[in-house]
Amino acid sequence: SESVIASQWNFFNKEFTIQDELVDNVTTTIAIQDLNSLISLYRGGDTNLVEGLLSRFADEDTNASVVTNSLVDWQDFDSLISINGAEHESYSKPGMPTNMPLQSFDEILHIKGVTPKLAEQIKPYITILPQSFFNPKNAPREVLSLLLPSEKVDNIIRLRDNDLLTLDEFRLQSGMVMDETIYFFTSGLLRVTLKTMLNDVVLTKELYVFIQPNKKHPYI
Repeated sequence: SESVIASQWNFFNKEFTIQDELVDNVTTTIAIQDLNSLISLYRGGDTNLVEGLLSRFADEDTNASVVTNSLVDWQDFDSLISINGAEHESYSKPGMPTNMPLQSFDEILHIKGVTPKLAEQIKPYITILPQSFFNPKNAPREVLSLLLPSEKVDNIIRLRDNDLLTLDEFRLQSGMVMDETIYFFTSGLLRVTLKTMLNDVVLTKELYVFIQPNKKHPYI
């Protein structure tokens, strides 16, 4: 591509940099993550993946099963308590659980079993948005390792970091096949993280973008 950004970009959150042509000594670092390659917490998501991720960061203050099932109870439509879950009896404030999808990431801090430390640890690997499909090709190592043996994950990450991971190579390395829930192409749901540095000043901004190029409004 003739575009400086498009010639460097990727959609698996590997940082790349651009120089500001108008201001000297300003460097902007960009990272783009395909949100359909993360673990969705929408309506509780895939509970096996959610619990697997939580278990990676579990400590004496964390019970992965309690958090997983409390996430389901927080967002479902009823007042029935899941095994290891939590309904209104477990919360001291009115209106909890909301029995609605999560409205922001910070809302998970109110859910039974979630500590600020745990929330910060899982933030890079989860999305609260629904997914029309899951794309493992752009998934972080921590998510891939829930799906594949470590040797295969290492090979995929190595190829991807060196711009050698083609669609056919991913199929070969992973042994995965596409179906109605798994699709190996980048979605239009993206998290864009910008970090600009000038001398000792660092400014960061995080954007969530929905790109739909064939629509009247191509991005939201």
